[in-house]
This record gives sequence, structure tokens and C-alpha cells, in this order.
Amino acid sequence: MSYLISSIFRPSEIIALIHYKYFRSTHLLQIDPENKPKKRCYEFLRQTSRSFAAVIQEVHEDLRDGICIFYLILRGMDTIEDDMTIPIEKKEPLLRNFHNLIFKKGWTYTESGPNEKDRQLLLEFDVVIDEFLCLKKEFRDIIADTTKKMGNGMADYAKDTVRNKYGIMTIKDFDTYCYYVAGLVGIGLTGLFATSGLEDPEFDNNIELANSMGLFLQKVNITRDYLVDDQDGRKFWPKEIWSKYTNDLSELKKPENATNALNCLSDIILNALQHVPDCLTYMSRLKEQTVFNFCAIPQVMAIATLSICFRNHDVFKKVVKLRRGESVKLILRSKNIYEVADIFRYYNRVIINKNDPRDPNYLKISMACGQIEQWCTANLPDINNYQSSTSKHPNNTKASFTDLTKEQQVAPLLSSDASEIVEDSYIVVFKNQLDDEKIKYHHNCVRSLVKEENKKLAKRGFLDKLISGLKHTYNFKNLKGYSGRFSPDVLEKIRRSEEVAWVEKDQVVYTTELQRNAPWGLARISHRSGLVLRNFNKYLYDSDGGEGVTIYIIDTGININHTDFEGRATWGRTIPENDQDIDGNGHGTHVAGTVAGKKYGVAKKADVVAIKVLRSNGSGTMADVIKGVEFAAESHQEAEQKAKRAGKPFKGSGANMSLGGGKSRTLDNAVNGAVRVGLNFAVAAGNDNRDACDFSPAAAELAITVGASTVEDERAWFSNHGVCVDIFAPGKDITSAWIGSRYATNTISGTSMASPHVAGLIAYLISLEPDTDSEYYTGSLTPKELKNKMIKLATTDILTGIPKNTPNLLAFNGYEE
Repeated sequence: MSYLISSIFRPSEIIALIHYKYFRSTHLLQIDPENKPKKRCYEFLRQTSRSFAAVIQEVHEDLRDGICIFYLILRGMDTIEDDMTIPIEKKEPLLRNFHNLIFKKGWTYTESGPNEKDRQLLLEFDVVIDEFLCLKKEFRDIIADTTKKMGNGMADYAKDTVRNKYGIMTIKDFDTYCYYVAGLVGIGLTGLFATSGLEDPEFDNNIELANSMGLFLQKVNITRDYLVDDQDGRKFWPKEIWSKYTNDLSELKKPENATNALNCLSDIILNALQHVPDCLTYMSRLKEQTVFNFCAIPQVMAIATLSICFRNHDVFKKVVKLRRGESVKLILRSKNIYEVADIFRYYNRVIINKNDPRDPNYLKISMACGQIEQWCTANLPDINNYQSSTSKHPNNTKASFTDLTKEQQVAPLLSSDASEIVEDSYIVVFKNQLDDEKIKYHHNCVRSLVKEENKKLAKRGFLDKLISGLKHTYNFKNLKGYSGRFSPDVLEKIRRSEEVAWVEKDQVVYTTELQRNAPWGLARISHRSGLVLRNFNKYLYDSDGGEGVTIYIIDTGININHTDFEGRATWGRTIPENDQDIDGNGHGTHVAGTVAGKKYGVAKKADVVAIKVLRSNGSGTMADVIKGVEFAAESHQEAEQKAKRAGKPFKGSGANMSLGGGKSRTLDNAVNGAVRVGLNFAVAAGNDNRDACDFSPAAAELAITVGASTVEDERAWFSNHGVCVDIFAPGKDITSAWIGSRYATNTISGTSMASPHVAGLIAYLISLEPDTDSEYYTGSLTPKELKNKMIKLATTDILTGIPKNTPNLLAFNGYEE
């Protein structure tokens, strides 16, 4: 247990203080050469902890001796507790009585084991007692009280055979243990601060905050020291936490348990994060500069260490530490609460960026980090306007916080629980406002990395492991980036590039249809009331609906020769590599037929363009889908510019995506970006009977997300729901064009069939707007205005089976209005 008391004062993390002499002058410790007991005490301090001795040298002289003696007394008591050669029947009374022994002039202890590191301290403990007795009474009382409580706690744990054998069991035990070895130290120091005259006399009322601050430091140590403790047979991670992930704490370090290990690690870190607001509150109440520095330095080291440990496999392989240079720079910044809060907020955001949605602790981690952000903005409302100080270096240059942490920044790697991952395939998104030169340079660097990696693999004979590198590049509003296949090493370098905002694992995307058979959807969207025999097959519409409008079908392709399209279907682009310009699946053709077919379409004069992103089996990659969205957006912009140059009216255009996969921030951003450049978007809500917000592109906020309804005006049993759904449309037993011949049809179901009804309405409603040369023209409808118009036109509260927080709106073409 000897490592515990020393770790309270953070020697391993604040060793960089030794480097202070290179950056600023220190307060030289002046000791009367005649005062041999005091001189010997400071010699012991340097022997037991050189780093803590350096910290003490910076503390105000009114506190320095008190803290030094406090530390040595705790160190001596801890040496006895940790000495396994002392039988428990002797050790227990020694620990319980230690607070009395420190008043016994001349007392020493000579029975320590020969291998005890601090044996000499106990052999000469009389000099520590001499100096303790020279302290003012208030200091002596605080130290004795803390020693008494800690001694009793140590004695209780020393004779606890269950804990000694099985480790800490519950979270409550974990807090109690940390209280005895760290919380009490914080409380004791708080008492010293208050009675020194350097802080407010009422400052020792902050007992709960002081305890919480000590617990935070100790829990960070325990988190970081998993491997060391495991090798020594100690279990400080509470079983209440680790038993959720493994039957044996030691098993977490095995490679096959990597996922459970990381999730368990986040659970432990979550337990530590709850103390951060208390730590910040405590430090915000400190007034004296050296006291503030003394408290702040270990705290910033702790949050930095925690951010490195978070979701880091190295915790189970070695002791994770801050780089020495970074430690020095953090120390030099820890001057006031604004600086410290800014540091906390930075590392808090590092944790947020590394947080993995697949982690069962994801939401709790997000909430804990949110509380830290909230503390900063609530207690330091002008923190965003605060100009962070810089530190003078020996070369007289200035270093910003961004500079000192740049090497720590790693772009988050995103993925979805609901997704099927494409192995070694990634989508990389650049930060906003990145110019073309930097993008080009980044691309060239990645190509060079891939080339070098492949050379190494080829030289070693691993020809089957060669990586293809860049596949697509994206360059449109809201999304600049690229996709490709990369090895773990190349991916790591990409994530550490300062140009990268985030990386997302590529995933498989599927069509969203279900098999079934009878046409009724067109009739339903042109009648307010439910369908009956007299109107079952009657579609009421304006015969000019859709004219002059193009809808891009981002899907499996289109059977462009089908008679139902009357030559209005064209092939735009095939995105998947080495694929053909045909619809080998039928899904895209069916969707296009519902949008614009002569017999089966909503907008019977609209044009449709095939953008093939899914292969014949109905699946594809997210990377290809995003490239398809970009192509649609660029095509829309080119058509608009071409019309302007020719002086012709441009009605607008739209896109339909009847496909989906797990939640993808990148795809949602791509769709939102396309909408922002004027492309109207309809997307399928998905067929999982779940919250549509968990899937993409259904979660894209600027698109129109469409759920499926039945002929009986019910929500289709399979349709996703929730606040991300904007509207419902017919989606069960929908007949439309198919593949295999120019006349083929098929009847299928799914939100894939509902979405093109709305895409068709997009074309229909846009086409009926007055032309630019009409006296009734008031301006083109923006996607937002069209979405609002469609929602306003919709038939309300007619569907049954609509879950809570889901809009009860059925698409309507407005013909009867």
C-alpha cells in the first residue's frame, strides 16, 4: 500500500516539476544549518519523493513545513501498514495508535522488514516527531486527527481477509477505500490551508469537495495502474463494475477480451469523472497563488491522464503516462481557475471525441462530460472570451495550448451499433474551411503512406494484404473528405492529421423493401378520406405534374428502357467499382416507377436519373452512397447554372434514397449539405419498427423522412417511427415497374416504397409553381419551404398505430384543396 500515499501527491505525474529550473526561478528552501531535525526531514522528503519535494519548495513558507511533516507522518504509517513481515496482531494496534505515537518524543520503530524502502524513516522517526511538535497547535491537531482516521481505516483494511483475498467488491467500498487513502489527505490539507491564514478561515467547510478532489486523484491512479496492480495480485477496480464485463479482472488484459476491456475501462473512468465538477468548484474558491498551484497541478495531470487512458488498449499492456514535455507545459499553465478550467474542458472534449456509441456507457459518459462543460459555462460565463496565457520558454518563444496538445489530438473513429461494417474501409471527413491546397496536400500524403505500406507488405510476401488506398473524394457543401481502404497504421496517421475532423467506419447499406402484391398508393395520396370501393383506383392529379423537374434515384439503378418511363429515364452514374450500368436488382426501377412512371408514378412527367450506389444484391457501402449524394447535388447545381446561362426557367430538382444503414454522421451531413445547395431530398425511415433516429439517412434533419402506411390507414408494422419521421406515405403492397423486360412489374412493400411517393410529390408540387416569367412568380421554393408546404398539406390524425412522439401525417397532393 506504500504506493498509495505517494500517489496521492502525484509524484509519478508531476515529476516534470523537476524541470522548473529550466523555465522559471524557484523559491530556494532556506533551512537553518543548526536545525538538524528539520534538515533531516527535508532530506527524507527528497529520498521518499523527489518530485513532491520539488512541489513543497514552491509552497508558501507558512505552509511548507506543515505539509512536509504531514506527508512524512503519513508515509511512516503507510510503511508499517504495507510491511508484510509485521504480524496483524502487532500491526493493527500500531496503526490505530499512530496518532498518539507522533506526540511521543523520541519514539522510533525498529522492527520494519529489511527490504522496506522507507525503513530508515521509521528508524529516525524521532526527528519527524521533533519537527511535528514544533508546528503550531492548529496544524498538529489537524495532522493528528487525519492520522487517527486514516490509521483506523488502514487497520480495518489490514484485517479484512475478504478484501485482501478478493479485492474491492462494491462501488461503495471503492469510495470508502479512496476516502481513507486520499480523501482524508485532501480534507487534512484543506484544514492546513484554512488555519495557515493564507485562505479564508471558513475554507475548511469544503470537506465534501476536498474528499471528492482526493477521490478523483486516487481513482485516476487506480485506473492507470491496472497492469501494475494485476501483476502484484491487487484488485482495486471494484467487482461491482468489472463483473459486468468479465468473470476475472485479470482476464481483461487478454487480446480476445479487448472490447469488454475497453467498455470496463470506460465504466471505471465514468466513476472518476463524476468528481470533476467538485474539483473545479474547490479550486475556484482558492485565493492564495501557491496554494492554488499546489492543488491545480495534480488535478490537470489527472484529467490529462484520464483522457489518455480512455478507450486506450495500452492501459492493459503498460502504465500509461503523460509525456514529460506536455506535463511541464501543463504545469506552467496552471495559474488560475480560467486556465485550469480551459485545460479540463480540452481534455473533456478529447474524451467526448473518443467516446464510442457501441460502448454501453456511451450515454453516461456523454452526460458526465456534459456536466463538466456545463460547470465551465455556468461558473465562468466569459471563459470562451478568455485569452489563454502563454508560457515563456528558454528560447523566448511562446507556446499556445493547441501547440502543446497537438500530438494528443486524434480524430474520433465513428461507427454504429446498427451497422454491418466493411472491413478496413473508412470515410474520412475534413474540418470546415479547409482550402483546396491543404486538401490536395493531404491526399498526396495519404497516397504516399499507402504506397510505402504496400511496399513493406509486398517485400514480406503479404500480397493478399495490399491496401487499395483512396477510393472516392468528396467536395461539396457540408462535406469535404474521401473514402478508401487503409491499414491500421495508415488509419492512425490519418486520424492524427490536423486536417481531419472525424473518421467513420464504412458500412453496408441495404434497400428497404419487403416482398408482397396491388396498386392503391396513388389513389391514397390524392384523397383526404380513407379509400373505399368508389375511389380505390382513382388517382386525382394535375396532368402537368412533374414537368420540368428531375428526380435523382440513388439506388440500384433504373431499367431506363421500361415503357412506363416513356424515355424520361436516363443513366447518371455507376458508383460501385467494376459494376455495370444496369439495374440488376429491380429495387431502383420500382422506386423510379413510383416517382415518375406513366402508370405507376406520382409525377407522370418528371424526369428520373439513375445513380447506382447499390449492387444487384441490394447492398452497397456507405462510402459509395455518399459519393452518389455528391453526384446528385453537383448535377442539380450544374442544371441550375445551365438554365440560368440559357435564360430558361429552372423549377428545381429532388432526390430519393430508399436505402439505409446504421447511424452515420457523415451520410447525414452529406444529405444535409445537398439540401442546403437546393436539392430536395426524400429518404426512407427504415423497416426495423424502431426509432428512425438510430438510422441513416433517416436521421438527416433537412431531408423529408418518410414512414410507411397501409391501405387501411395504419402505420405499417415494420415502419420505423419517432421524431425523425416527418410524414407517412403508402408503403405496403405497392405495384410499380420492374426489371427483366420493358413491361415487367412487381408488388412489394417497405418504407422504400413510401419514400418515392413523397419524392414524386416533390416533383409534382415544384412543377406546379409559377415559372420565373409568370406574373404570379414569387420566388423559387426552398427545400425548407417545400418540406413545410408538404407537411401543411398532409392529412392529419388519420393513421392508427402511431407511437408517441411520431407525427400523424399522411402525404397528400392537394388536388382536392
